[in-house]
Amino acid sequence: MNDRTLRFKVYRRDPGARETEGRFQEYTVPWWEGIKLLDGLRYIQEEVDYSLAVRWSCRIEDCRTCQMRVNGKVVLSCQVPLEDNMVVEPVPRYRLIRDLVVEFGEKMESSEYAKNEFEI
Repeated sequence: MNDRTLRFKVYRRDPGARETEGRFQEYTVPWWEGIKLLDGLRYIQEEVDYSLAVRWSCRIEDCRTCQMRVNGKVVLSCQVPLEDNMVVEPVPRYRLIRDLVVEFGEKMESSEYAKNEFEI
């Protein structure tokens, strides 16, 4: 049995609840072979803190909705290996809905993808 865990900080804020400032909350998740950031976030939602808001649309042809800023770079959370001590924030160019979920508006044009300069 593997006892290895990964710790990382996740930005939390709910503007709908009139939270004017965000905060970082640290989470610890178990490590497993091939774990990606999105896997860790989903583990938190399902096993630790169901209130964490995160978006993904894998396998329904709306890719790139799981983008977020990790350690200062915009990435796709489904493709980035989860590492210890990551700092995870919403993409700053869009209106924050809650936690890591932002309002992309209408389906992003391909030119929008290029502007984000993903680090994968």
